[in-house]
Amino acid sequence: LFESYPEDKFKLIACGRICSAALDLFITVNCYKYIIPGTLGMVHTLSRTAKLDYKGKIKVTGTEDKIINNKYPIVDKVESMLPSILTAKEMKMYNDNQDVWLSTEEIGKFLT
Repeated sequence: LFESYPEDKFKLIACGRICSAALDLFITVNCYKYIIPGTLGMVHTLSRTAKLDYKGKIKVTGTEDKIINNKYPIVDKVESMLPSILTAKEMKMYNDNQDVWLSTEEIGKFLT
């Protein structure tokens, strides 16, 4: 929907807090973007429900396999950029499915 408009005709403005999927969209949509100073962003891994067997291995059936292993291109793009923006401690937090907060300047690094 966002990209159905010409890039120069559509603007996204980040203000206050821009979190999770909203941050993913803000980073990946091709349009003019502006970040209001003082805006915070938050990233975290996707939560997925999975059943485990008695050995702790994921049990999947045909349809559950699609759910558990589904890929989200927007998320994959953001995740590929994270190691160059987050500290090692923040990457560990991210990989442990904790919320990681980003400053205005850190959000801006995704856009360069």
